[in-house]
Amino acid sequence: MYMFQNLFRSALLNAKESLLDLVTSFGAVQLADYAENSDAYYLVEQKGRQTLVRISEEFLMSQDLADTVDPKKFVISDNVFAKAVNQLI
Repeated sequence: MYMFQNLFRSALLNAKESLLDLVTSFGAVQLADYAENSDAYYLVEQKGRQTLVRISEEFLMSQDLADTVDPKKFVISDNVFAKAVNQLI
């Protein structure tokens, strides 16, 4: 049986970007990042194996995760993924 977790993705901000985001308007940098990448992300779990799935208008990409992550919040590369409020059934 597969377990699907709908994820919210945001950019992992460095210190300068965080300061800029705070000074300009809280959330402005994240909003610009979302405008650039509004793809859907899902964490799929089956038999102890986790797969990150990315769905865009043009392609579907999946990546098996080498390490087990906490589905509530985790970081991969420059992206922070968190459990989305709305979930798939």
